Amino acid sequence: MRYVVTRLTLGLVVATGLMAIWQKTSAADTTSTLLLSLDCGDYQVQVAEDLSSGAYLYRSEGPSGDFALNIGHRDMTEGVVLYEFQNGSFEYWVWDGTLDDPEAGQLQVYRSGQIVLDRSCTQ
Repeated sequence: MRYVVTRLTLGLVVATGLMAIWQKTSAADTTSTLLLSLDCGDYQVQVAEDLSSGAYLYRSEGPSGDFALNIGHRDMTEGVVLYEFQNGSFEYWVWDGTLDDPEAGQLQVYRSGQIVLDRSCTQ
């Protein structure tokens, strides 16, 4: 009997944890629409559009913790969408697709015009 209770409890804990992760990644929040979600190795990146202002929002989770930027803009370069965000001397570029693979993506971070991070991503 103890074995059955232990197994049921473990199953409930795992299911609850998975639901929490799913809810966190599936809905940025109720005032924005998720446009892009990328897995960039150590970094998980999301780009959303604020429904009231139309501004682009950047959110990421990585080794240094969670990070968010509230104002960005969208450009189209050779048929590939580029979302750009700035924070002081840092620029964050999130590519929705690449020329070779529209289902891929790219995260690039620049500091004072010099690239400090360049990661290939999957959607």
